[in-house]
Amino acid sequence: MTMVTLGARLRSERCRLGLSQRALAEIGGVKTNAQGHYEQGLRLPRADYLAMVHSVGVDVVYVLVGISSEPRIHESLLHRWHP
Repeated sequence: MTMVTLGARLRSERCRLGLSQRALAEIGGVKTNAQGHYEQGLRLPRADYLAMVHSVGVDVVYVLVGISSEPRIHESLLHRWHP
């Protein structure tokens, strides 16, 4: 079984929001290379960074523990009812 890392979940949230690494780094108050290190699993983000990125819609609970804090409907299921 493949384990999804905190970094992979952070990248997933960034992509879901349509943000570049640079944009999310600026929002989080860090440099772009720090954002890259978070996503690669080389560093862990600080609480102040997580609070700032949460303000633009990053699901921080999902990033930290892998469980979404908001109910989400998988896109493939949504198309079953709304073609």
